[in-house]
Amino acid sequence: MRLPSKVLMVDYDDKEGDLYIRFKEVRQQEGQPTKDGLAIVYYDDKNRIVALEVLDIAEL
Repeated sequence: MRLPSKVLMVDYDDKEGDLYIRFKEVRQQEGQPTKDGLAIVYYDDKNRIVALEVLDIAEL
């Protein structure tokens, strides 16, 4: 998976251990979990990656 190089925002939820990285501002995005279930990749309406959420990063 090729991720965009520009990062707009990073947020870490220390309660859940989730790391959210936003690459682009969009009105609507759709998330798809990875095959291993460790992350959710968010896409815009043109199927470009706009965000990535790594779930329970402390467990990795």
